[in-house]
Amino acid sequence: MYVCICRVVTQSRIRASIDAGASTVDEVTLECGAGGDCGSCRDEIQTMLDKHDASDCDHCPRAHRAASASATR
Repeated sequence: MYVCICRVVTQSRIRASIDAGASTVDEVTLECGAGGDCGSCRDEIQTMLDKHDASDCDHCPRAHRAASASATR
């Protein structure tokens, strides 16, 4: 499924960017281009990042960072 229509970037390509270490929407944009034009897909990219963080293992520092950020909101 395409997430970024402007740059023709699929959900699987964005997931690959996240799996490779992208942890913010801007990092995903730098990695694969998604979110770099009109920006309408940036919320979906953030949702994908949040889901990835939630599924990370308990000892992963990025998972703890996401949990801490959520707790302070």
